[in-house]
Amino acid sequence: MGNRNIKMIIAYDGSRYAGWQRLKEEGSKRSIQAVMEEAISLSLKEEIKITGSGRTDKGVHALGQAVNFFCACQTGIEDIKEELQKLLPDDIAVLEIEEVSADFHSRKSAISKTYEYRFETSEVPSVFLRKQVYSIQKELDIKEMERAAGWLLGTHDFRGFSSEKREEYNTIRRIDRLTVFETVTTRHQREIKELRLLITGSGFLYNMVRIIAGTLLEVGEHKRAAEDIKKILTDKKREAAGMTLPPEGLYLKEVVYKSSI
Repeated sequence: MGNRNIKMIIAYDGSRYAGWQRLKEEGSKRSIQAVMEEAISLSLKEEIKITGSGRTDKGVHALGQAVNFFCACQTGIEDIKEELQKLLPDDIAVLEIEEVSADFHSRKSAISKTYEYRFETSEVPSVFLRKQVYSIQKELDIKEMERAAGWLLGTHDFRGFSSEKREEYNTIRRIDRLTVFETVTTRHQREIKELRLLITGSGFLYNMVRIIAGTLLEVGEHKRAAEDIKKILTDKKREAAGMTLPPEGLYLKEVVYKSSI
C-alpha cells in the first residue's frame, strides 16, 4: 500500500451490477467495486483496493458515492481522473478527485449520508425510466406522508425498519432530514411526474431507506395511518413496517465529511 490517499466522488447506474461490494466470485453481474479496482489498478500499474462510503445493493444507483484508496504512484490527480474515464464503462463516472490526509476513510470519516427514493406517478410510466424509478401510477397524499415522516426525525432504534436479523447488532440511528416533494420534468418528448423522498442521517441499516419509503408509500395511499410510525419504532418488529421497495428507485445522493479532510 502506498502513502498517497486518494478520494473520489463517483456516480453510477446500478442497473446491471450486483451491487457495490466486491463478490467472492464475480459472475455475469459484476460488483461496482471490482470494476473500479480493475480500472484503477490498470491505470496506475499497481494493485489497488478501494473503500466505499457504503454498500449499495444490487440495482441501486449513486449520484455521489465517496471512495478512497491508497497508492504509491506519483501520477497527477487530474491525469488519474482522465485515464479512469477512458477505462471505466459508460455507466460509471468519476465526478471529483483529490488527495486527502492519510487518516481519511470514506466510511468511518462520514458524518452524514443522503439517500433519495424516486417514484414516478405518471398515469402511463415511461419505458425509458423503468430502471431508474419505481412506477406507482397514482397520486399520493403528500401531507400525510410528511406528517408520518416527522415521527422518524431524531435518534431512534430503527430495527423495525431494517432487514437486519442479528439481534446483537446496533440498530440505533439518527435521521436529520426527511422531505417529500413533487417534481415535473420533460424527457423523451413527454411530461414526467415524480414524487421524491430525501432522507439524511448519520447512517442507515440494511434496507432501511427502502423500507421507510415503502411504509411512507402506504401512508400516502391511505393503507395505513401516519401514527403507525410510532408503533413500528416502539415494537421494533420488521413485519409491522411497510414493504421493501425495489432497488431501481433508490440513489445514494451525497456523503458529507468534516470540512478538513
